[in-house]
Amino acid sequence: MRNEIKYELHPSIDNSLTQFLKAKSCVEIYQKRVVNSLYYDSNDLKLYHLGIAGLSNRFKSRIRFYGASNKSNNYIYEDKIKQDDLNKKNTLRSFEVRNDIRFGEGIDLFDPEGCYPKMSLPRSIRTIYYPKILVSYQRKYFLTPCRRIRLTIDSSIKFSKAKIINNQ
Repeated sequence: MRNEIKYELHPSIDNSLTQFLKAKSCVEIYQKRVVNSLYYDSNDLKLYHLGIAGLSNRFKSRIRFYGASNKSNNYIYEDKIKQDDLNKKNTLRSFEVRNDIRFGEGIDLFDPEGCYPKMSLPRSIRTIYYPKILVSYQRKYFLTPCRRIRLTIDSSIKFSKAKIINNQ
């Protein structure tokens, strides 16, 4: 489990913050990249409401993939679990199979502009969670000199209702 702290900062300080981190010997550990997350929830948005209520023990189910073009076709299923102030992720790669999740079956992401990779995603998770929202943003990753703290800067955050098309 790890401690995750988030701050909302004005977009105008992005470059100043990046320069400050580099001046303090923080190193970029990945190239700046687009992160996409397709969140699953019940039809009554149970998981969303648990988060809004601020409950300290909750989870999110999501599919995560990287990149803004059709060149990327690798994605990961994650249960992000929060217990008090700590978080952990249980991950499953796109080629793995579990009884409650079968990759390569289900839905295709509705993508009229051709921005996202062509991929078949699960129609449901645990038979009660369905695709609800797609979130996309650019992320920079930094590691402190002691190598114990990772910092990320997210920008250009976009979100939309998850639109799906049946492939059956």
